[in-house]
Amino acid sequence: MVNTITYPTSSGIRPESISSAAAVKRDCCVYAFHMAPTAWSIPALRKMNPRFSFNERKTTLPIYVGQTSKSVDQRYKDHCNANAFTSTRWGRHHFLPEFGRAFDRSIRKRRAEYAKQREVDMNALTRQEAQYHERHFAQWLRQKGYAVYFA
Repeated sequence: MVNTITYPTSSGIRPESISSAAAVKRDCCVYAFHMAPTAWSIPALRKMNPRFSFNERKTTLPIYVGQTSKSVDQRYKDHCNANAFTSTRWGRHHFLPEFGRAFDRSIRKRRAEYAKQREVDMNALTRQEAQYHERHFAQWLRQKGYAVYFA
């Protein structure tokens, strides 16, 4: 049996479901990257964002939301590097080509705004909390009118 601890959490995750080992290891973060309009060629993105018309897709930069135990810049490099084990088609073909453009001021601002509203440190999450906030950050962005993809 795994020992559980109880502590307040703003994530909505029931504290009694977090093991003491998971509570100690807060090495995950939630990130978001701008993608190029070419990402609209992917059916999953169109399916997740049906309200965007064909014409809107030509000028809208979709946002990819994910979670990782790596730094945000390292995860971006891994997404984009064809030789990396964790490379993705999204990253290689559809993320904006420079980290500073993909993870720009507007993304960092929205991430900080979400974190402040939820009273959570987006850079110090357990794996379970990161998975929770990945989904909720993506949904929060979508409610604000952004085109968002998350898995």
